[in-house]
Amino acid sequence: MVNANPMVLPGTYKLKEGDNANAFYDIHPGSLGEYQVIFTHDDVKRWTTIYEDVFPWKPNSSSQLENVAPPSIFYYPSMNILQPIRYFGEKPGEKNPRETGPGGLARMWMELHGPIPVDTVIDLHAQVTDKYQRRGIGYTEWGLDAYVEGKLIHRHRKAWATTVNADELAKWPERSSSPRPPELSDDSEVFGLIEYNTSQEHLNDLEGPGEINNHTDVQAALDNGDPGPRAQGALAFGLLARMMCEQFGDSYYNTGTLDIKFVNTVFAGDIQTAKGGFVHKENEKNIYRVWSENQSSALTAIGTATFEE
Repeated sequence: MVNANPMVLPGTYKLKEGDNANAFYDIHPGSLGEYQVIFTHDDVKRWTTIYEDVFPWKPNSSSQLENVAPPSIFYYPSMNILQPIRYFGEKPGEKNPRETGPGGLARMWMELHGPIPVDTVIDLHAQVTDKYQRRGIGYTEWGLDAYVEGKLIHRHRKAWATTVNADELAKWPERSSSPRPPELSDDSEVFGLIEYNTSQEHLNDLEGPGEINNHTDVQAALDNGDPGPRAQGALAFGLLARMMCEQFGDSYYNTGTLDIKFVNTVFAGDIQTAKGGFVHKENEKNIYRVWSENQSSALTAIGTATFEE
């Protein structure tokens, strides 16, 4: 049944209030309901500031589009569909009663089916699509399908990895890993090379005003022996989406995909560089290997991007 009065979710912020939860124990396969979101120009400006992108925004300087939002902007709506859950895992100083780690974002992917309009009601169908184990870790997958006047414009999915006790893990099926990103050929030209300062300011801005957690609490990170707070995977994902838009413009923005795994921890202050390279063409679809790496050339995220011509 479609909700006649769906909740309108914040576009680029967390819910104002909600529960602290565990992504594996507290989220279960099935429908999460129907919601709406309206991305304002202020939302777009906030998002482009976080990613050091241009505002007013369009995919690239050759784009024919206006009044549209960046493709990575569904990050917060795809978290807020879990309401009343607002945050995963313990905050600094809190004890998690299940004695499991809060886990982290393992994979994020999206399909682009058309422009994301600004100041327009976007209908969201939300669901938890899978829960499983792999190599002793529990995984929960969920996401949203976004529609404007009944037309699909976007799909966004996340997979969250959580340390889970053996008794709970045994209840869930074993799944194999998603396919590895395709390898570049010897003559593939690498493009992008966009450098991004994963600054503490950007981490704080993404979390929002007044948020105290493992992305913003500098002293807690230092006390834990880290050089600084851990950066959100969303920053690498949005950086790679920005790279594909800048490189391929409207063709990517209207028909593209991006599927990213997060492979190494990024700390506040790290410099991430976005890179990509053409692999091959298959059924009118261009396939690319895309990745980000830090100042030591260590991979931080890697995956596949595609678009149709």
